[in-house]
Amino acid sequence: MPNSDITAGVVPLLALLIYLYYRSQRRGQEEGNQKSAGQLTGIDKAPVTETNKRSASSPNELIAAQWTEATKRLDSILALGGELGKQLEQSGEEINRLDPAAHSYQIKAWYMIEETQRRMTFAKHLWEESLALVRLLQFCARDMAEFQGRDMTAELPNLAQVEAGIIATGHELGFKQARILPVQGTSPEVKTGNDQPVSPEPPRHPQDEETFVKVNVNEAVDRFFDDSSIPSNSPPTWVLIMGGVATGKTYLRKQRFSRGYVLIDAGEIFLDLCKGQYYDFGAAFEQSMNIIGGLVANRAIRERRNIVTEMIGASYKEIEPIANAMRAIGYEGVVQCVTSGIEDALLRNRQRGINNISAVYTEAYHRRWLLEAAQESKPTQDITPVPAAVPPRSEHLHSTTNPTEAQG
Repeated sequence: MPNSDITAGVVPLLALLIYLYYRSQRRGQEEGNQKSAGQLTGIDKAPVTETNKRSASSPNELIAAQWTEATKRLDSILALGGELGKQLEQSGEEINRLDPAAHSYQIKAWYMIEETQRRMTFAKHLWEESLALVRLLQFCARDMAEFQGRDMTAELPNLAQVEAGIIATGHELGFKQARILPVQGTSPEVKTGNDQPVSPEPPRHPQDEETFVKVNVNEAVDRFFDDSSIPSNSPPTWVLIMGGVATGKTYLRKQRFSRGYVLIDAGEIFLDLCKGQYYDFGAAFEQSMNIIGGLVANRAIRERRNIVTEMIGASYKEIEPIANAMRAIGYEGVVQCVTSGIEDALLRNRQRGINNISAVYTEAYHRRWLLEAAQESKPTQDITPVPAAVPPRSEHLHSTTNPTEAQG
């Protein structure tokens, strides 16, 4: 699940990196040694000795070289972390200065949020690399102590402490990957031949950052369907709830469209896959999420059911292809536009629960699943594409509900 605040989620990681950077600088100044000026572990680089001047194929020289390279790279990661922190702080200030009444507000806010998500993704890669580097340094330290006679009694505990801090920070931010076992079930779209895993679950290591999850695709898809979503004597309807971050889209959807519609929601699918555990949204269950989401959209359209979904809708160019495709297969479109004051939205976003996943993260999945499903369905008739204007039916709502309730 994503971090609840769109700009502050990376701060704990950056705080850890900056603290370690500051600590290593102070330690280097106090001890007057030759440590690198941002060295994460406060460990001297391997000195060049006669032993280390052997052939390049010597394990001693190769491992000592890796020790040096790894500590340099950690210095670079710390510098990048500090720069990311500054950029995120500036981005948050710029978003707060935007005028919500301005015509270009949603577009500008969308681009700023998109840039923030790019920085968050970058921060995750830095976290993963820093963890790998610390473990490489641990190996090098043990090897140099055993085979090169170097005293590493101070360095190894220091590295263990740093590793624990990085892991704890990563778990706090949800920086945890998952791998999915072959999908189970007897769905005609996804076949495995039987209900047994195709391959046995591999052994787990206490430090393994991967999680293995068994998925029953039939159950995961069926939970979105009941008889109420089948229209009686009218064309099927697809409802698009649009609005900025934390304006109240999910609240409106639960109040008005909790029955009678098939929900297209990547967040709901993701939460079901998490089984009560905490993961960062998207990458952890990317494959299974796309399989289930695609099957839900395809079945809903194939069975001519009513559909509801949420999107930010900052650009009509991204919505127009879906509107045209849905209209071409006989669906009536209804748009619910939700707005809110900037202060209310910011308060809701700060109070967003970890199980309330923003449309900022899920919209791309919804667009792709619906568009692909509609394009695969046979058009009911030749219909001229919808012009770039408001779809046939629309309603504008201004959210004034309790900030703790109206999130989306």
